[in-house]
Amino acid sequence: SSMAALTAAKRKAPASAQETALAKRLFGRGLSDSEDSDAEDAGGVVNVEVDSDEEVTSTAQPALWRDEDDEEGEINVGVNRRAALRKEGEPKKGAMVSTQEYTKRLRAAFAKTRSAGGQPKWAKKKEKTHDDSDSEAEEIVNDITKTAMQYVEKDTRLCKGLTRARLLKDITLGYQDKAPLSVVRFHRGQPLLLTGGRSGKLRMFTVDSDVKKEHFVRAVHLDGFPVSHFDFVHGGTEVLLGSQSKEYLIKCDIETGEFSQLKLPKSVPRQNAGLFAVSRDSKLVAVAGKRGQVYVMALKSMEEVRTFSLPDAVVSLQFAPLCHDEVWAITETGGVYILRVSTPDFHHFIDDGAVRGTRLALSRDGAYLATGSNTGIVNIYASSSCRDSASPRPLHTLSTLLASCNALAFSHDAQMLTAGTSVITNGLRAMHVSTGTMFTDLPAAYEKVPGVLSIDFSPNSGYAALGCKNGGTRLYQIQHFDKY
Repeated sequence: SSMAALTAAKRKAPASAQETALAKRLFGRGLSDSEDSDAEDAGGVVNVEVDSDEEVTSTAQPALWRDEDDEEGEINVGVNRRAALRKEGEPKKGAMVSTQEYTKRLRAAFAKTRSAGGQPKWAKKKEKTHDDSDSEAEEIVNDITKTAMQYVEKDTRLCKGLTRARLLKDITLGYQDKAPLSVVRFHRGQPLLLTGGRSGKLRMFTVDSDVKKEHFVRAVHLDGFPVSHFDFVHGGTEVLLGSQSKEYLIKCDIETGEFSQLKLPKSVPRQNAGLFAVSRDSKLVAVAGKRGQVYVMALKSMEEVRTFSLPDAVVSLQFAPLCHDEVWAITETGGVYILRVSTPDFHHFIDDGAVRGTRLALSRDGAYLATGSNTGIVNIYASSSCRDSASPRPLHTLSTLLASCNALAFSHDAQMLTAGTSVITNGLRAMHVSTGTMFTDLPAAYEKVPGVLSIDFSPNSGYAALGCKNGGTRLYQIQHFDKY
């Protein structure tokens, strides 16, 4: 740069033509080269008042380029055009100043020579007016396009039509078996994916879009314990697992791999613990019974807290995300029940149009309820209407799944609902919740999605994972949500 050329350390040679041209641009053409020499010979000094202790203030943006040469070395202000930067009393020749001091004097001299005519147009910053929204918007656009280093904050709203989902390479390759993958869950604190299935193997993988790296972290094999369901507890440090072939739960430490059995209370008749739900604070666990019972227990002691008896067998249940003692359940006949642990009473309604209920899911903010049935019909309700009415009407209905719904999941902000079935190939659908319209790129038209048993979104919905009937997983990067 020109400034870098000016600031070579301790240089005493006469100024180059390039430097002279720069000085002329800065100070004008008031003095010719010959006049410079005459003035210098006569001992004349062009005084510039510069207080070295006072910073020259500016509203300009910070420099985009930093040159180390501008911060080191010294400049001789006693030759040619640089004489204009000498202070009164400094010698005509050999007056050395630091590059920082030289820069201050350049700025002050420039400001002084421009004081009569004001700032040049290019140096003026346009003043904003509060009532001129169009010009302000135009200025914002101009600022954005000035440099690639600037960027605009993304709109958090998900538009209908496209999710911008990208299918990534299967991070579980090399660590699969043919046993169906019953559950996939993202860790809520770390970029990790946990998978479990009927083989009894629990595997953990790191999650990112780098397809070349090794993603496998560790595996735990629970011999003779085909996993039907699991969930993270205690902030993600442990996993609670259930099996439809065992009468107890297993708690596993994901860091050490150590596990322990949690037996059901003696007051609970002998049955499996394959279908359960855990409260968000990890204090309560609800296990579905054989004949419509829901047993609520304290997770720490496994003591029974409350038992609910419903008229039909429960096929899916979940604790309310924002209410630790409220359980939502759907039965095989399509009845939806809201159970409060503090009271034996409950509220219920029949899922609209359901022949047989199969799945239930609540959004993470508790605002929406999604229900699935064996006909492939998926309804979305406002949770508030479900609490207040004995016959709430769905906000939207998804009718394109075409087979029994096995999996449901909302994105973290409830802008997207995904539904899956294990009965047919390509049984995956995604709905834009606010409009009730379908996304056309999840899955993509060219994809062949195996039967889906489980769906989960990462904490900020940057990723979505499917657990499939063939034992594999499918990992999507949802590019609208740029965080894990």
